Amino acid sequence: MFKRILVAAMLAFIPLNVSSPTEAAVQTEMSVANNQVSVQQSKQLFNDEKNAISMLMPAGFLTKGEYTPDNEKIFQVNYSNVQMFIYVTPIDKSGPNSAKFIDEVLAELKKEIATEKDAELIENKIIKLDGRKTLHVVRKINAQPKAPDFIMDNYTLFTANDMIDIRFTVEADVYEKFKASTMNEMIASINIGTKWKRFATPDNRYSYELPEDVYNAGAAFDHQMLGSNDDMMTGIMVQKIADNPKYSYYPQSLANLSAAEQADLDKKIIKQLKSEVRTARNIKNEFTVVNNLPCIKSSFDDVTSHSIAYIFIQDGNYISYDYIFNAKLASKLAPVLERSVNSIKF
Repeated sequence: MFKRILVAAMLAFIPLNVSSPTEAAVQTEMSVANNQVSVQQSKQLFNDEKNAISMLMPAGFLTKGEYTPDNEKIFQVNYSNVQMFIYVTPIDKSGPNSAKFIDEVLAELKKEIATEKDAELIENKIIKLDGRKTLHVVRKINAQPKAPDFIMDNYTLFTANDMIDIRFTVEADVYEKFKASTMNEMIASINIGTKWKRFATPDNRYSYELPEDVYNAGAAFDHQMLGSNDDMMTGIMVQKIADNPKYSYYPQSLANLSAAEQADLDKKIIKQLKSEVRTARNIKNEFTVVNNLPCIKSSFDDVTSHSIAYIFIQDGNYISYDYIFNAKLASKLAPVLERSVNSIKF
């Protein structure tokens, strides 16, 4: 049922009956076809940090573009013979949380579009864009008498959080020239990054940023906050040292520990981990600083998983920001963990 609703919503973003550029635009906006040289010479990076979307654009596009960050349409530009739109539509949590789901939705949408009769369908296929499966739909729209025909060139792709729709409406007579000189490069430069969200313990005292597709499971096990997505599980643990003998060997502070004190603490942490996780191997404790706070980065391997804990001692509390993931994902998750750890706040 959800897929049907989603396909219907997507069809609404790839309309068949759209207006050609308005008469007002013809009077006030320059023609892209008459300015190809300047368009080719000057490029700028469009970067929407909120939605983690970037792409190269002609400088004129950014100069004339309209930003509506609070709406689904995050960018649009109007010329007399070219319009461009970028839409970002949030997807319900029950939406595309797997590659299989996305494949099914794209295939169903492709099938639905093939049945439409209101325009000449030039292309309707699933391609790869920025490493993601993307529906590419191109239509020729026959305009009203005395108005030029135009081409709608539309790219629809998914992230774990959103449906992203990038649409060009181009006067038919200039479409091929605009596509070759400008549009192909714009599309090839599209980069969809990771959207981030701050997660915190219930008292909001301890927090960090995580990818927005992380599902917050609330308190679980010994953690005040626990979350996960398809790649990892993570959480924040806060334990009062005086009330928990398990952590009684920790000092009141990790600051200014001597080499001997660090070595002694290292041995005790390793002993504790081996008693709790008998298959733990490659245990490593690194005394470091995170966001100006003394910290122990404690990591180990367990069968196929890799665990990392960033441990802090403050106000008599043992505080641990934990990450666990399949060891095969270490390279992929390295920049994710770097940003998340750098965002840790007390």
